[in-house]
Amino acid sequence: MLGAIFKAAGSIFQGNSAYAGAKAKSAALKRDALSARQAGESQAMAITRNAREGIAAGTVSAGSSGFTVDGSALDVLSYMAQQYDANARVARRNAELSAVRLRNEAAVTLYEGKVARMTGYINAATSLAEGFEGGGGGGGGNSDKAAKAAKVAGA
Repeated sequence: MLGAIFKAAGSIFQGNSAYAGAKAKSAALKRDALSARQAGESQAMAITRNAREGIAAGTVSAGSSGFTVDGSALDVLSYMAQQYDANARVARRNAELSAVRLRNEAAVTLYEGKVARMTGYINAATSLAEGFEGGGGGGGGNSDKAAKAAKVAGA
């Protein structure tokens, strides 16, 4: 019976340890998801800032050369602005996809930890039940073997 109690305690400890580890990993993944989203937003802002500077520099350069910004020059600047905007949207979208993947991984990790904890409780209950079934002799395994041996011997 004492062996069954120690085995049960070990199962509970093991399950709770696995859950605590999964919980910590899940929290870290959630922080990584937030960081990914923030990094994507920062990258998109940098792209937008570079676009404004590049378009402004092009406009100033054209104006100082005596060109007016109309016709094909305006089309080029408009196209550049569209490309920069598309790049910023792609950066935001990629960051969001990365964040979603990390949040999903965090949820799965936490679920696996909960399953490990529940498995620990089930194993503990099984160990205790086997201990009681065996008549308090430290586990039901020997009693079962003795009963089977007696049955085979015809007792």
